Amino acid sequence: MKFNTAIVLFAAQISGGFAAAVSSAAAECGSLGVLEIDLNDLPASVDPSALRKCAGHPLGHTRDLKKTTYTPLTPEEIERAQNVELDARSVIPALSGRAANACWFGASSGCTDGYCWKSCGNNGEWCWTAANGGSGNWLQCNSANQCGTGEACGKGCKKSKSCGCSC
Repeated sequence: MKFNTAIVLFAAQISGGFAAAVSSAAAECGSLGVLEIDLNDLPASVDPSALRKCAGHPLGHTRDLKKTTYTPLTPEEIERAQNVELDARSVIPALSGRAANACWFGASSGCTDGYCWKSCGNNGEWCWTAANGGSGNWLQCNSANQCGTGEACGKGCKKSKSCGCSC
């Protein structure tokens, strides 16, 4: 009987500690939300001990173009950018220097306000990049040459689309 009581008390302590950790993460992350990833669905290359705590990106899904450096354009990117029909959604933010979350048809990667991003789709989609297969810390930078297209798009932010591959 004492053995069963010890198991129940131990289980209660574990669940109470887990609830406190989740509550603490929610308080710390605030509107970014807590990263929710099923550990059973992680690829073997992802280290479960290196997951970030918060789901969303600190800058949301906007980039201030005045605070952005870009990797050099490839000939293919120059051709693609020249063939894009420009509209108010893509031109006005660039000209005014306001934050822009519109589709991107320029350089394949860059650094904005200290964070790396990359192009990730054929229709101008882009994403913030993160370590550990996209589930780790957001990749930080001082210039675009520290960012690349081989990095993973942020994972776990599907609810808000604040960091995944979209426009």
